[in-house]
Amino acid sequence: MKTLNIFLIISILLILSCKKELKELSDTEKLYDLPTKYDKISEKGLAYVCHLNNNFVTVINTESQEPIGKINCGAGSVFICFSTDHTTGYITNVKSRDLTIFDTKNNTTKATVNAGDNPNEMLIVQNGSMLLISHGSADGIWVLET
Repeated sequence: MKTLNIFLIISILLILSCKKELKELSDTEKLYDLPTKYDKISEKGLAYVCHLNNNFVTVINTESQEPIGKINCGAGSVFICFSTDHTTGYITNVKSRDLTIFDTKNNTTKATVNAGDNPNEMLIVQNGSMLLISHGSADGIWVLET
């Protein structure tokens, strides 16, 4: 028993000594208060991060590695893709069971359409004329004419 206590004390001390300081989040990061209008909309060098527990996609400048904006969408965004000419974006929203279609020049929503149960990944095919939507359910693959 004495050996076990010593082992536990050493383990706890090791864990505490390895603790790193967490970066304090800015007010913007805490509130996800990001603008829908920002520099470089639809330009190269941006990353898009979906949020399963929110109704937006965060836009990150890959050069500065900072969040610079957001795209509003339905609940539970899981995947984003873009038309072949990069003028239209598509976001699958698993919780609201829909697809947000937006204009990449200004991030305004063009349409919201039913996407079935658990819409997931998408793929643009036929030279951009069709969008395939996969599902994490028995809904299979849906085809949307773009």
